[in-house]
Amino acid sequence: MKRIPRSRNTKEVREEAINLAKAVGASEASRRLSIRLKTLVNWERTPSTTGVASRGNCFAAIPTYH
Repeated sequence: MKRIPRSRNTKEVREEAINLAKAVGASEASRRLSIRLKTLVNWERTPSTTGVASRGNCFAAIPTYH
Protein backbone atom coordinates (compact mmCIF):
# COMPACT_ATOMS: atom_id res chain seq x y z
CA MET A 1 0.00 0.00 0.00
CA LYS A 2 1.40 3.38 -0.99
CA ARG A 3 1.44 6.31 1.37
CA ILE A 4 -0.44 9.46 0.48
CA PRO A 5 2.12 12.26 0.01
CA ARG A 6 2.03 15.00 2.57
CA SER A 7 0.62 18.25 1.26
CA ARG A 8 3.01 21.20 1.14
CA ASN A 9 1.59 24.69 1.19
CA THR A 10 3.52 27.61 -0.23
CA LYS A 11 4.26 30.76 1.72
CA GLU A 12 1.66 32.57 -0.37
CA VAL A 13 -1.05 30.09 0.61
CA ARG A 14 -0.10 30.43 4.26
CA GLU A 15 -0.10 34.23 4.08
CA GLU A 16 -3.54 34.27 2.43
CA ALA A 17 -4.88 31.87 5.06
CA ILE A 18 -3.50 33.96 7.93
CA ASN A 19 -4.93 37.16 6.45
CA LEU A 20 -8.32 35.50 6.02
CA ALA A 21 -8.15 34.24 9.62
CA LYS A 22 -7.50 37.79 10.81
CA ALA A 23 -10.51 39.02 8.84
CA VAL A 24 -13.11 36.34 9.64
CA GLY A 25 -11.57 34.35 12.49
CA ALA A 26 -9.44 31.23 12.51
CA SER A 27 -12.34 28.80 12.79
CA GLU A 28 -14.24 30.23 9.83
CA ALA A 29 -11.06 30.53 7.74
CA SER A 30 -10.13 26.89 8.38
CA ARG A 31 -13.63 25.83 7.36
CA ARG A 32 -13.56 27.90 4.16
CA LEU A 33 -10.10 26.71 3.14
CA SER A 34 -10.51 23.08 4.27
CA ILE A 35 -7.43 23.37 6.48
CA ARG A 36 -7.35 21.90 9.99
CA LEU A 37 -7.83 24.60 12.63
CA LYS A 38 -4.71 23.45 14.49
CA THR A 39 -2.63 23.83 11.32
CA LEU A 40 -3.90 27.36 10.76
CA VAL A 41 -3.24 28.33 14.39
CA ASN A 42 0.30 26.90 14.13
CA TRP A 43 0.90 28.98 11.01
CA GLU A 44 -0.26 32.10 12.88
CA ARG A 45 2.08 31.41 15.79
CA THR A 46 5.15 30.56 13.72
CA PRO A 47 7.42 33.57 13.19
CA SER A 48 7.54 34.39 9.53
CA THR A 49 10.20 36.03 7.43
CA THR A 50 7.52 37.08 4.96
CA GLY A 51 6.29 39.98 7.06
CA VAL A 52 2.98 38.48 8.19
CA ALA A 53 2.74 39.18 11.88
CA SER A 54 1.21 36.61 14.18
CA ARG A 55 -1.69 37.37 16.48
CA GLY A 56 0.35 36.40 19.49
CA ASN A 57 -0.17 33.77 22.11
CA CYS A 58 -3.81 32.69 22.13
CA PHE A 59 -3.36 31.21 25.62
CA ALA A 60 -2.28 34.51 27.17
CA ALA A 61 -5.76 35.26 28.50
CA ILE A 62 -6.10 31.91 30.30
CA PRO A 63 -5.38 32.37 34.00
CA THR A 64 -2.79 30.11 35.56
CA TYR A 65 -3.32 28.77 39.05
CA HIS A 66 -0.35 27.88 41.20
